[in-house]
Amino acid sequence: MRYPGDGLFLGKARFYGGFDVADESAGIGSSLRAGVLGLFFVVLCGLVLYSLVGRQGRVSVLRMEAEIMDLEHRIEALKVENKELELTVAQLRRPGFAAEWFAREKLGLVKRDERLFLELPAP
Repeated sequence: MRYPGDGLFLGKARFYGGFDVADESAGIGSSLRAGVLGLFFVVLCGLVLYSLVGRQGRVSVLRMEAEIMDLEHRIEALKVENKELELTVAQLRRPGFAAEWFAREKLGLVKRDERLFLELPAP
């Protein structure tokens, strides 16, 4: 049966361009079902949003992974610096080296028959 201005009517639902629209005679059951579906959709959207930006969400995990990579690079750089400092300490512990290093580097002294070359800064 067709109603003027309505879509095709079959049983309890009218069809409008491929969408089912409940008949007004369906009553409270269909509105309750729609409310439950709406609530489910809102809760689902909230859970998805929380999983992305929440405390342990994907965004936080990616940020922590980037921080871990930065810290690992820093650790490697500090290990290299530590090795260099250990070599310096070993050289300074050799007898006479510390005094010679201090005289050359800090006081600018040279041995007899040595030439000192100074590097001047570029103008």
